[in-house]
Amino acid sequence: GENAAIVLCDRGTVDGGAYWPGHTDEYFTTLGTTLENVPFGWDNEFPEHSVEVPAFEIDVFNVTNSEFLEFVGSGGYEDHELWDEEGWRWRSEAGIGHPLFWERENGRWYWRGMFERIPLPLSWPVYVSHAEASAYARRDPGRGRSARPEDRIARSWRCR
Repeated sequence: GENAAIVLCDRGTVDGGAYWPGHTDEYFTTLGTTLENVPFGWDNEFPEHSVEVPAFEIDVFNVTNSEFLEFVGSGGYEDHELWDEEGWRWRSEAGIGHPLFWERENGRWYWRGMFERIPLPLSWPVYVSHAEASAYARRDPGRGRSARPEDRIARSWRCR
C-alpha cells in the first residue's frame, strides 16, 4: 500500500523486558509455567518464575552455517580465550572440532541429518551447543547466543 514501508536492520538493542507483551514491569519476564496453566509440560518448564532481563543487543538474523564455517576455519575451536572453562573442558575431552551434525570428507563439509547426509547448506541456521554458540558470540559480541529470557523478549522485538 501507499503507507507501507520496508525497514531493514541487522542488529538492534532491546530494552530489557519492555518488549514482553502484557508484562507490567519493564525489566522482568516470566519463564516456565504451572500445571494450572497447561495440561502437560517437560520438567525444565516448571516452575513458573520471573527473571530480570537487562537491555541487550541481538541480531535479527540467525547465524548461518556459512558464518559458523568461517569460525571453524579460523581456529575458533582452538582459541581457548573464546571458551569458558566448562565449554573448553567439554570440547577438549570430547575432541570436538566442529558442530556435531557436520562431517568433513575429501575437503568438503556435509550436514548429517537423521536419514541422509547432504552438502552443508550454507544458508541454513547453524545448530550448535550452548558452549559452541557462546564461544562464537565471544568472538563477535551480539551474535550467536542469547539466553532463554532474551529469546522470549526478542520474539516481539521490532527494528527501530
